[in-house]
Amino acid sequence: MKTIMMIDDNTELLASLGRALRNSIILEECRSTMEAVVILMANTPDVLLLDHQLSEGGSEGFEVVEWIKKNGLKIEIYTTTKNSDA
Repeated sequence: MKTIMMIDDNTELLASLGRALRNSIILEECRSTMEAVVILMANTPDVLLLDHQLSEGGSEGFEVVEWIKKNGLKIEIYTTTKNSDA
């Protein structure tokens, strides 16, 4: 079964996706970049869905991408945003 990690500070979106896909995939839910890095140190998902505009103390989702690159992980990454101008 494929593993998808979703990093998003929108808890409603995380819950909705979890309900929709719970029988099809393993979903790792993270609400912050720090939480994501802790999980990534132990498990590498097949796909990463990343909100690149997280609201946690100025932290941006792309910091996770830099961490992934620096640590040589091979993960398919898709970015998301709620911003209509992006």
